[in-house]
Amino acid sequence: MSTTIQIMADPENNAEQFWQNMDEQFPEIARQLQSTIAEVDLDTWAQMQQIVGFADGPSHAPHAIIEVAPSPPAGKQSFQTAEELQKYIDANGGSGLIVAVSSDGLQVAFGDESHSPTEAELTPLQLLTEWDVDSVLNDRAGIDF
Repeated sequence: MSTTIQIMADPENNAEQFWQNMDEQFPEIARQLQSTIAEVDLDTWAQMQQIVGFADGPSHAPHAIIEVAPSPPAGKQSFQTAEELQKYIDANGGSGLIVAVSSDGLQVAFGDESHSPTEAELTPLQLLTEWDVDSVLNDRAGIDF
């Protein structure tokens, strides 16, 4: 059994109070989580979950930090480019769902006609799998794009 886990900031939970507290208690990890995944031991992870603001997010993104799945479910591949991701979305019934891409092309966020993605919503492209995108499409199934 592993004694460490990989974590990342949830881009849909801005958690300002949490990040202020996190920066005071775990400054190195907080800086790392601003742009990438961090690996922490289970004791540190438990302490981070106790920081004020950790679980104050909206229903679709309740926690400021989430665990990174060790690997995508069988048959669900990750995306290499934003164009590949957009083609997958279009082919699977989400043609109105758009992908916003960071200037370096390494991070993406989802939007549509009624929502323009913000920089805070960007997530590393390499972390997205078909399974993740299917979840977004299912969550928005009742929405007219």
